[in-house]
Amino acid sequence: MREENILVEWQAFEYVQKNRRPDWFWALGVIAVAGSIVAFLYGNFLFGIFVILAAGAMMFFGVAKPQRIKYVISTDGLIFDGRIYPYNRLKSFWMEEVEGEKRLLIKSDKTFLPVMVMPFEDDETGEDIYSVLSQILDEEEIRESNAHKIMDRLGF
Repeated sequence: MREENILVEWQAFEYVQKNRRPDWFWALGVIAVAGSIVAFLYGNFLFGIFVILAAGAMMFFGVAKPQRIKYVISTDGLIFDGRIYPYNRLKSFWMEEVEGEKRLLIKSDKTFLPVMVMPFEDDETGEDIYSVLSQILDEEEIRESNAHKIMDRLGF
């Protein structure tokens, strides 16, 4: 990306680190073992194995540290996580602060994950983001998906 194409650039952690106590891991393990035993008793071995593998993945992601991601608003589109999202695929934006976490929400034309959530850390960056995006995209109140809320409540 050429430097003259960059309108706003910032870095932020991809999510807020949750401190999980050992009882979170114990609860996950007990639920996984109980679910897989029930699946095995009903003869559904594939689902039982899936439950165990899913619990292992949740434990792995539960201890993973968030990475610092570079976000860029350029003349070509939004760039983060190594991908470019051109403006013609984006519909609107919304900025909010929830429990001290400042976030930019972008609504796209994707059917699977239509709302992208991008954190930012300071008010000055938020003002820069707003001044640029308000000239390019419509401002519309956007709510994050229920799946994202559920995962946040579960600690992910």
